[in-house]
Amino acid sequence: MDDAVENLASDLLDRRTTTHLTCLILGGPDTGKTTLITALAQTLARQTRVAVIDADIGQSHIGPPTTVGWAMADPNVGDLTRLPVRGLGFVGGLSPPGRLLPLMVTLNQAALEARDAAPIVLVDTGGYIQGPAARALWWNTQRMLNPGVVLAVQKETELAPVLSGLDPSSAVYRLQAAAACRTRSRQMRRQFRRQRLLAYFRHRQTCEVGVEDIAIQVVRPTERSPVPPEPGTALGLIDGDGRDLGIGVALPGSERRIRFLAPPLPSGHIHGVILSDARLGQALGLSIPSPEQEPHA
Repeated sequence: MDDAVENLASDLLDRRTTTHLTCLILGGPDTGKTTLITALAQTLARQTRVAVIDADIGQSHIGPPTTVGWAMADPNVGDLTRLPVRGLGFVGGLSPPGRLLPLMVTLNQAALEARDAAPIVLVDTGGYIQGPAARALWWNTQRMLNPGVVLAVQKETELAPVLSGLDPSSAVYRLQAAAACRTRSRQMRRQFRRQRLLAYFRHRQTCEVGVEDIAIQVVRPTERSPVPPEPGTALGLIDGDGRDLGIGVALPGSERRIRFLAPPLPSGHIHGVILSDARLGQALGLSIPSPEQEPHA
């Protein structure tokens, strides 16, 4: 694989324009996309600045699940989870269906930030490739990001319907998935998400905001009042500039106050909360204490 990655990295450097190159990686689950992008990022980072965007919202390596995160590659770091997160955007779910618009918006924002930081941007994606909605997602994502290269990693020809609708402006590299790629069970995927969430919320604290003091956005509106959100619900936390500060997990609250667990947040006040229908909480290893059990920050 080392020689193949070196050759691919050389091709990408040759295809880079005077300013930037964006490379979009597509493929089904368990095809080795993240392994490939990690090795590619390391190799390229020895020669130039490289940003990596992680758009696999259910199996996030950069940032917590439910988000699109990005980081700068390090030639000495071979694990994306160890890279400092430079930015993230809350999508509000663990899979794309029903959240295509938030996914595209956060992916576009990450790309804008990453391109300002590095001449080469690598975009990792999840394994959502089946059906008309998936095809529309990646067709429109390609047109939005305008990548110079698309890496299509497949076991057989499962990406053919997606590739058939891509704009011809991108060079498409069809790559065979490594035979050594193992199939991960649902339990293995749940366990990985749990580990990532526990790492993100390792130093969690209890926070509280007044409903009248913030802007509230709902990812998937219903007729039911979204406040208070159901305990265990994933929340996106927004600062005064409209940027994502991080994510939280809802605690029992009231119609006037939203209470949640969150890691220590960057300086600045929370000016908005995005309410989702994604449930993190106890199912993924985060205990939801009752009010009398909570240590307040």
